[in-house]
Amino acid sequence: MSDQLPSIPPVLESAWKRFADYDNTAENLQDQYYLLRRWVLYFSIIATFLAIILDNFRIWFPGPVITFLQVLLIMVPIIGSVIVAFLSKYQQGQKYLALRAGAEEILKEIYKYRTIMRTNANRDKWLNGRVAEIQRKVHRSLGGEVVVKPYKGEHINPRYYPGSADADEGIVDLDSDEYIRVRLESQLVWHIKKIQEHQKSRMRFTIAILMFGGIGALFAGLDMLFAGIAVWVALTTAISSAVTNWQELMGVDVIIPNYSKVILELNILRDNWISLTSKEKTQVEFFKMVRSTEKILWSQNVQFISAMQEAMEEAEAQQEKIVEEMIEMSQEVAGRVQEEILEEARRSMEEAAQAAAASGMIEDHQRLPIGMIFNAALGPAQAVILHDDEEDAPDGFGEEKPSAPAKAKAEPTPKTKPEPELEPELSDNDEVETDEEVDPIFDAINSAVTAAIEKSDAMQSSKQTQKKASPEDLVEDEATKAAQDAADEYIQDAADAFSLDDEE
Repeated sequence: MSDQLPSIPPVLESAWKRFADYDNTAENLQDQYYLLRRWVLYFSIIATFLAIILDNFRIWFPGPVITFLQVLLIMVPIIGSVIVAFLSKYQQGQKYLALRAGAEEILKEIYKYRTIMRTNANRDKWLNGRVAEIQRKVHRSLGGEVVVKPYKGEHINPRYYPGSADADEGIVDLDSDEYIRVRLESQLVWHIKKIQEHQKSRMRFTIAILMFGGIGALFAGLDMLFAGIAVWVALTTAISSAVTNWQELMGVDVIIPNYSKVILELNILRDNWISLTSKEKTQVEFFKMVRSTEKILWSQNVQFISAMQEAMEEAEAQQEKIVEEMIEMSQEVAGRVQEEILEEARRSMEEAAQAAAASGMIEDHQRLPIGMIFNAALGPAQAVILHDDEEDAPDGFGEEKPSAPAKAKAEPTPKTKPEPELEPELSDNDEVETDEEVDPIFDAINSAVTAAIEKSDAMQSSKQTQKKASPEDLVEDEATKAAQDAADEYIQDAADAFSLDDEE
């Protein structure tokens, strides 16, 4: 072999360049498309797992971990929906299929140029016209937006692998034996290899779908013996659905019969050529074989693209549904978790109030409604808002309510507004004698609550004595103001108690 390469016709070099650019861009878009689609399915599985953990096993984790998992549960569906929106916006799958079709059609014309048209004086003009027409079709199919990634390889033919049996530099014209070696047999070997890979993939997909479906059924059945194990059925279902969607997206059920047809037809063409005698292997028969081979390969490519477009549309619609379900599930779980956290906070405050009553710090009839204490603990601003809005305020807050009617009849009601009794300030040496050790913070808070209750009761008693002498609207204003003053004083005392504890 001479070290000097034969001269390359400019039109052939240009055609190889267009093919290489389209082929390289199609491969990059294909890899990007399937990578993003795969992550959408990953996120659906992750969201299901997080929902199960937060909904059923939240008590196993500390508060910061729960907060982190809640943030993840909110972020994962959002990221998945953003990826789906991106793929829908830029149509990565459709673009790679259009560029793949354009590349394969240019390759078909290149081999015709090097075989059937090799003796035609106008073959350069013919090839240039065909490549230009193909580029226009690709441009139209992509909506006028063709952004290619230039091929920067060493060889003019990007599929040239030196040392392989079917190596083709893509420069010289081809006779019958060379065409069979670099084109027909090369495609035959490639399709046989790919169909075996896809058959193995389909087998793995089938095993995974059946396995996770069986595990889900097993979990559902074992729930009678192991309570709570059925919650994992949702995870196995999500994994099974993701594998099914990925199988449809890869199009293995379409590719295998398509490739089988190509292998069959190429074997028939090769066997037919081999069966011819030397005299029968004429140029006419050679051109017929080239036309038949290129027609089979191009028909396979057209059918493949059409089938893949349908498979992609179905799989993409299913992924959009998966993302919608993922968002709904995350919202439901996040709402339930927040409700449980608030309920735990209310229950904790109720237990604290009961403990204070049991220790004798306050009487049962003097305890404020737990809703009032809870809302006040959330912050002064929210307490004031709830006080001003009677519809949102807890029962008894800011409203006129009877307070110990039997006691009011037994004891004479003073005509003047009594001063509320204040709890004595505790010194550093003072200790509260109770059955259980009381936290100083709760001690100070309950003292403030007691003072607020006594002040509120005093205002209620004063209101009843002045009820006949004062208008009803004035009484309601005084009672409301008293309740608000009591709540404000309670909040301020609670804040001072916390500050005192920090200083100690």
